[in-house]
Amino acid sequence: MIAPREADEEAGVEHEAPIRELARVSMENDIRTLKEVELSLHRLKIGKYGRCGSCGGKIPPTRLMAIPWIHVCVDCAGGGFRQQKRALEQDLECKSAADLDRVIQFQKSR
Repeated sequence: MIAPREADEEAGVEHEAPIRELARVSMENDIRTLKEVELSLHRLKIGKYGRCGSCGGKIPPTRLMAIPWIHVCVDCAGGGFRQQKRALEQDLECKSAADLDRVIQFQKSR
């Protein structure tokens, strides 16, 4: 049996929807963080904690102290300029920084 809703009840239901959505997003974030912590514990057991899971470089201790469950370095996490530069160095085997900077400027201008 479905009972008709009163006007006050409908307003309450509309008010609860954003709160439920915030709770759902918060739980998803908590679950994601717990998975990252579990992954970090596993990496600690196998001796790979503190190494970037993407490039294999060392993650700075200050980053690990700020976010202990992190498993990528700053460059790999943000796809930053240094990561782009490192990839170009490997791909193009550039010997001088000036050559590499010219290539990067050219790519940005496209």
